[in-house]
Amino acid sequence: MQTVSSSALVRGNGTSLHRQLFMTLRDRILRGAYAPGQIIGTEGDLSQQYGVSRITVRRAVMDLKAEGLLESKQGQGVYVRNDVCVVRPSATLSFLESLRTVADETSVRVLSFERCTPPADIAMQLNIDSGAGATHTLRLRALGEVPVMVLDTWLPDRLGKKLNARVLRKAPLHELLMKQGVRFGRVVEEFTAIGADPDLAGTLHCGVGIPLIRMTRLIYDTDHQPVQHLTLTMLPERSRILTDASIDTNEGVHRRYFVHGAGDRLDSEAQAHSGGEPV
Repeated sequence: MQTVSSSALVRGNGTSLHRQLFMTLRDRILRGAYAPGQIIGTEGDLSQQYGVSRITVRRAVMDLKAEGLLESKQGQGVYVRNDVCVVRPSATLSFLESLRTVADETSVRVLSFERCTPPADIAMQLNIDSGAGATHTLRLRALGEVPVMVLDTWLPDRLGKKLNARVLRKAPLHELLMKQGVRFGRVVEEFTAIGADPDLAGTLHCGVGIPLIRMTRLIYDTDHQPVQHLTLTMLPERSRILTDASIDTNEGVHRRYFVHGAGDRLDSEAQAHSGGEPV
């Protein structure tokens, strides 16, 4: 059995012990700390390692079995399933290549499409006059039947008024914007982590409170005009973001790769990253 120091769980922090154990083991499985087919211990081993009762261990293991991550072998202990995928490919794609890859690998469902007044912070970032309209769309991308990311997008109405839900089902948004003559210049991104609220939990088929990755992206054209505000939310065990950046700051090359299986700071950060490839 693989042991880890300081494994005791925290009591009284608002999260049940079996949920803490579930999340701890799931994270270690998905990042490869436990290899496919590897034993992680018996109920007694895990109970001692994490300082919890066998009942707590049993509940966490049952939840991990339900997610297809663990299996038990009579009299031998608990093992990581052999078909668990923890492969992490290299980040070798440019910004537009990564968008095309996401579109090719996943299917899209348009959850909503409307023209309305954007929140004040988004209007400011997109240079939209107070009270003016914008186009708002909410989409879900899935890998087979498994939802992997929710995309909440705002567009200036000069671009959004030429779109509708039907065309968004047929073509990726970046391609539709390029057909309108948009030439992407640079991208400013902010990464945060949130807990799944009931709406996101229902859409992504996960539990309420599960940690999610949130990326807020502000995209500019080659004339330095903002053309899209995107908030992308995903489950870390279903999607990962790999970045390959040159250490030579003069070169300014950034590559990002999505792997499946926000305020004022965005604009201020944009001023500091005006050079290099826009990712």
